[in-house]
Amino acid sequence: MGKVKVKYIEEKDMAFIYKLYKHFAEFERMEEYHTASSEEIRHMVFDEKLLHILKAEIDGKIVGFCSYYFQIATFPMKKIMCVEDIYVLSEYRGQGIGTQFFDVCEKVARVHDCVKLKWECLEWNKEAQHFYKHTINAKKVTKWRTYTKDITDEAIQKSAEEHSDNTTGVAETVK
Repeated sequence: MGKVKVKYIEEKDMAFIYKLYKHFAEFERMEEYHTASSEEIRHMVFDEKLLHILKAEIDGKIVGFCSYYFQIATFPMKKIMCVEDIYVLSEYRGQGIGTQFFDVCEKVARVHDCVKLKWECLEWNKEAQHFYKHTINAKKVTKWRTYTKDITDEAIQKSAEEHSDNTTGVAETVK
């Protein structure tokens, strides 16, 4: 087996990256949430440049990906690199690819003057948690709770009806 190379995806990689995202959704038991098309992912990466995706290749074959984006840390007013997804095909796990992804992410984060890397892990994924703690020396943050609010069309409509007097015109001016 050849050496692992980590580099940014190119547009020609999108079909296979999309396939890997499907595998990743199955692995995470979240197939019903995988609704993005290949074109929507491509648009976020290459047009809007909001999402950045690294690929791991062995002998020219893509065997995994790592995606990230940037967020702002308010008090130091510096960037945080948010690692969104890391996925390596099962037959290639245990070969240091995840470590290489994090090494590259750390280098990129330093170039962008980030104060930290941040990511989430599903509670049931003990193998990943072990990797984060023992291989890359990450620490679990316990003083914060993550909250989310769905803003699907139905949720937006309900919220708009409940708060219509307070928000008139604000969302319409954002673009």
